[in-house]
Amino acid sequence: MDSVCKVYSNKKPDFVLSAFGVHSVPPKQVRLAAPFFTYAPIIDELVEKGCDVQLVVRLCEITSPDALKKIMKHPRVQVRFFTSRSFHSKLYIFGSAAALVGSANLTESGLKSNQEICVEVPGGTDAFDSLLSVFQSYWDEAHVLTERGLAAFRKARSQNPNPSTQNLEEALFAAFGDVVPSGIQVRNEKASKDKLFIHEYSKTYQHFLSKYKDLRSIYKEDSRRKVAEEEVPLRIEIDQFLSFVREKHAPGVSYFQEELLTGEALRLRVRYYLDLWHKTDWPYLYVEIPQGLASIRQAFESPETIRSALVEDIFDALTVCHSVRSRQRFFKGGLTTFKKEFVKKNEDAHVKALVTHLLFGQEDFVERMADCIYDPKYKIREFGKSAVQELFGWLNSEEIPICNSRTVKAMRFLGMDVEVFE
Repeated sequence: MDSVCKVYSNKKPDFVLSAFGVHSVPPKQVRLAAPFFTYAPIIDELVEKGCDVQLVVRLCEITSPDALKKIMKHPRVQVRFFTSRSFHSKLYIFGSAAALVGSANLTESGLKSNQEICVEVPGGTDAFDSLLSVFQSYWDEAHVLTERGLAAFRKARSQNPNPSTQNLEEALFAAFGDVVPSGIQVRNEKASKDKLFIHEYSKTYQHFLSKYKDLRSIYKEDSRRKVAEEEVPLRIEIDQFLSFVREKHAPGVSYFQEELLTGEALRLRVRYYLDLWHKTDWPYLYVEIPQGLASIRQAFESPETIRSALVEDIFDALTVCHSVRSRQRFFKGGLTTFKKEFVKKNEDAHVKALVTHLLFGQEDFVERMADCIYDPKYKIREFGKSAVQELFGWLNSEEIPICNSRTVKAMRFLGMDVEVFE
């Protein structure tokens, strides 16, 4: 039978909050699931210690939009949500070291003063493994909380301040549908197709982004740069590192043959290829990349710049993106023929609408990318998923990386568990 090592009951010195301090050192992947979240400082403290945080909450009358807004600014934090009252679990997992399960929510009183009971389950036990599986099921089924979703939650809260009514639940259902863990009865109404797509796309992209952050962390730990940050942003230098890996070491479908790695094994493999990268001259990074960056920034400087541009000039700027430029191989006559077909197949206004929405839209950037890949209002011919994600990667101010088929194939070759697409 599995042993239990400690009980936390918010009686000095065994506050639930103290368990977070004990088990988050050294930095770990921290997985938190609780219906009520109002206490942002606990997440701030975890991030300051170097922890990566996955948080599942319930959007409801108690969970705080302000607290969520504060923590969503942290690159190390990912947030997903349910809307169903049936989600009532309180489960906190600290890497492979320990888990807490009990009655305490992620509120200041729940962590410090309420009469709560949380039982610590040590890692390496069957019970711990079961709890890890439970959290993973929550994480897989919950929806990604985007900036647009947070705004909708805040609006529903402000318009329905009385928690004793069903108005808030109805407003949340209208905005998100019933978001529930498996095995719980849901309403007969189905979420709209566009909501389902954005949900699935957001999950996939969030997973990619978390793996990219692991890679970026290893790259930064290495402390070597080929080009100064003011000339080429780190995210674009990392993209060129991945191009080097793909071109020189991961041809064809060889990436599928590599074992998936985590932790120190992954770090060692990446460092091996970083050593090769820094020993290899890569002229494209020194010349073409700075020139291309200056060119694409100038072409898409503002919505007004885009609106006044010729579509032919927009196409020329888009060819800075590898995923666009490489499509010339499908056209007899190369880039010249590709340009003619692009201009012929796409209306000027449609091309400008896509670029403007992607780069300057007000919605969450993941939703804007989803719009430009699949929504007929924005989608254009000869400019698919890789191109959309790469264009945003070139020009955003949020340090969001380039993500195209070459990127994910190289990451998969390095041992990272990312979805590969063409």
